[in-house]
Amino acid sequence: MKLIFHGATGEVGRSCVEVVTKNHRLLLDCGLKITPDGTEYPHSIKDPQQIDAVFISHAHLDHTGALPWLENKGMHCPIYCTKGTKALTRILLADAFKVGKLQHHKLGYKSHDIKDVLGFMKMVKVKNSGQHGDVKYWFYPEGHIKGSA
Repeated sequence: MKLIFHGATGEVGRSCVEVVTKNHRLLLDCGLKITPDGTEYPHSIKDPQQIDAVFISHAHLDHTGALPWLENKGMHCPIYCTKGTKALTRILLADAFKVGKLQHHKLGYKSHDIKDVLGFMKMVKVKNSGQHGDVKYWFYPEGHIKGSA
């Protein structure tokens, strides 16, 4: 197994860890970083269309904000999260898009990419295990914000 950090190392924001196994490329979180100069996305993600699945820990933008940007670049895969995380992500992504447009930031995605991302989300119940291919996962309640696991 190999871990590749695409953000959130030495900074707050852009949380995105790629987990590479023999058979899969997975992401743990897909966040952005908002700066006075605009939006920063995870760096050095090669071939987003080859990501097999995304696992979201919670809805804050520094963990979910890059999802529509990556979807626009070809990432079309299951996104595993809790029901509460999906509900909050829906609100936060729409708000971030609106604010980005008002501030004339180059977002790198369109509003339909948000809708598409929400369609890829698969709800996982906390304290239950699941499987994606040969990868087994568990979502444990974390208590950070509603839906965090």
